[in-house]
Amino acid sequence: MVELNRQNISILSVLFLVFSLLSPWFVLVDTLSSDYHKDQDKENDSMSTQTKIKEMYYLDKVVTHSKTEDGQKTFFGINSDTESQSASYTFYEDSLESSSGTTNSIFGYMHGIYKVVLFILVVRLGLLFGDSVLDTNKTLLFTSLTMLLIVILFIFGFKNAYVSTFDSTILENDTPNEPDTNMTFIAGFGNTSTQNYRTDYIETVETYRYETSWMSLPQADWIDSGSYFYFNSGANINEYYVWFDKNGDGTSDKPYVTNRIEIVVDLSEFNGQQNQSQEALRDSTYSSIVSNTANAFTLVKEGSSSIILTATTYGETDNINNYNVNNFDWNTQENGGIDQTTTSVYSPLENSVRWNPSIGFVLFFISSLLDFTYRNKD
Repeated sequence: MVELNRQNISILSVLFLVFSLLSPWFVLVDTLSSDYHKDQDKENDSMSTQTKIKEMYYLDKVVTHSKTEDGQKTFFGINSDTESQSASYTFYEDSLESSSGTTNSIFGYMHGIYKVVLFILVVRLGLLFGDSVLDTNKTLLFTSLTMLLIVILFIFGFKNAYVSTFDSTILENDTPNEPDTNMTFIAGFGNTSTQNYRTDYIETVETYRYETSWMSLPQADWIDSGSYFYFNSGANINEYYVWFDKNGDGTSDKPYVTNRIEIVVDLSEFNGQQNQSQEALRDSTYSSIVSNTANAFTLVKEGSSSIILTATTYGETDNINNYNVNNFDWNTQENGGIDQTTTSVYSPLENSVRWNPSIGFVLFFISSLLDFTYRNKD
């Protein structure tokens, strides 16, 4: 039973060693993401674009995989509408042989470990499946200690090889007083944020304008029969016309006007003094407009002959028009309407990076411990 356990542990150790050769020892993942709203409308779905670049360092090669996704942002990630991927492979031996004397620190470092691990694998396979002239216990002690030495050298040496090849700075931080992300250990992470990277949505702000008109009334004596003026409430919701009933019969001075609301200013009871007073006609006109427009306007008397008429509803409104009212004056102080101002709201570019030893290194470390355990059970 003990012999069977030793055999199983030895097989398991060799399997882990083989898989460590087939798996990455170090992984660096750089993720860039930015959010936006569909069609730049705040009411639409929240979308996201994400690019993930993954560098995987095996003992014999480096694999760089890039994946870009764009789609609706959900709790579980991105529901991709579009997706693209690419991958590249660089074998250390081919790169070193074609470098014409130029050495890449990482490639040379990993390739050196690769050769030693291959040698250890050959020795372990010989101990497991063949008759060896080597002392099993001493050989296992040697291989396990060599493997543990590789583990230590990798933990403390890979970072230096990476920095020598590239740079200690993994992410540069453009934000003032914020540090860069540097590779100081073999495992780490960092984040940066670039503000105002892309348009998230367009925000529209509406400003409302209310039609404001000024009018100056003449003396009643200057009014001719059939003369009138007209104006509209805000956004042309209601249309009015004002005429002057001099005779008091409601018909003889009335103009022919259709599709407008009638406002009558009764002048039949004006005395001689009132007929020669602009203020009297102004006051009578003011009262008639107030009583017939149902709060469609705010009216203010100005001076002795003028009225300021402000619509209570915003929107584009037709101006006052005069039809033969002698010495009637008017102007538009502010045209009604709606002003729209658009403002772009931007989202940042989030960049996060992490790096760490990977599954190949873990399997190698476990294999070294199993070797040491197997040797001690003999």
